[in-house]
Amino acid sequence: MSQLIFTNNGQGLDMDKTKDKIFGFNQKFNDSPDSKGIGLYLVYKHITSLGGKISVNSPPNEWTEFVISFKE
Repeated sequence: MSQLIFTNNGQGLDMDKTKDKIFGFNQKFNDSPDSKGIGLYLVYKHITSLGGKISVNSPPNEWTEFVISFKE
C-alpha cells in the first residue's frame, strides 16, 4: 500500500476520549470558530470508499499524525 503521512504540531488529541468519534460527522475537538466538524469525516468517507484506510496517532498537547493508506 502507498501511504501519505501528515503531521502537525497542533494541540494533539486525547485518543482515549476521541478514538470512537474522530471521524464522525460534526465532531469538534477544539473551540476554534473555524472548526466545522466535517473535514475528517469527509476524508475518512472518501478514503474508505476507495478501499483505503486512515489512522491517527496523537499524544495530548503535542502533535497529531494522520496516516492515509491507499489501496493498490
